[in-house]
Amino acid sequence: MFKKKITNHEIYPDEIFLDSQNIPQFDTQQFEGRLEKPITKKTFKSFYAFLGLLAVFFFVKIFFIQVIQGRAFAERAEKNSLEQEIILPPRAVIKDRNGIKLAWTENDSRNYINLPGFSHILGYLGLPSETDLKKEEKILMNVMIGKDGLEKKYETVLRGTRGVKLVEVDSQNNIISESVRDPAISADDLIFAIDSRIQAQFFKIMDSTAKERSFQGGAGIILDVNNGEILSLVSWPEYDQKNLQNFIDDKSKPFLNRAIAGLYAPGSII
Repeated sequence: MFKKKITNHEIYPDEIFLDSQNIPQFDTQQFEGRLEKPITKKTFKSFYAFLGLLAVFFFVKIFFIQVIQGRAFAERAEKNSLEQEIILPPRAVIKDRNGIKLAWTENDSRNYINLPGFSHILGYLGLPSETDLKKEEKILMNVMIGKDGLEKKYETVLRGTRGVKLVEVDSQNNIISESVRDPAISADDLIFAIDSRIQAQFFKIMDSTAKERSFQGGAGIILDVNNGEILSLVSWPEYDQKNLQNFIDDKSKPFLNRAIAGLYAPGSII
């Protein structure tokens, strides 16, 4: 008959209530009925080994860049130069009271509504003159600006906020790298009280009347009597924004906006 060997084993309270499987009323998601196990030394050793390998990798990389390729990078830095380039945002859109586009930018080109009677209202773009450059420091010599109409009146708003791009070039002016330092920001759409439908129809009526009676020029304005908003502003004759050169020597003075710049004797309008 064998005697059962009794060892001096201390029983902890957790072991008394611990079963090999959780009973149904235990919430396993809250770890009820489970004993927490401490992190083993093997886990710590693996973690430290990983950190050691990571440190060795960075050390080798730094050594490779500074020692082995150091001279090549130094020569490249001496020959290369860092330049700043201006980033131009798309020019803002001009709309009428109904949200119809009157002027917008597409494929780096300024487009205007294909209806008569809008050249004096919208104006046109052109390269800055010496006077323009003296007036404002932010104007660039090779960038088109508003020269007449709303394009000129709201030039500082329509152009938006210019950005800056850093470009690294070598001795032969080849681009090595580039990055945007300040992004370009387009301005919000500008909406005016003009009604494009009334404007086009009013101009057609004035055009036919002027040609029928052999008038040299004319102007007309339609206002909203309730709030003073300008619904239509017509000056006849007008010019074509895409063919400005054809109107420079025109004796009918199509660039004169007779609605706002004409000189008339008192009572002549009535």
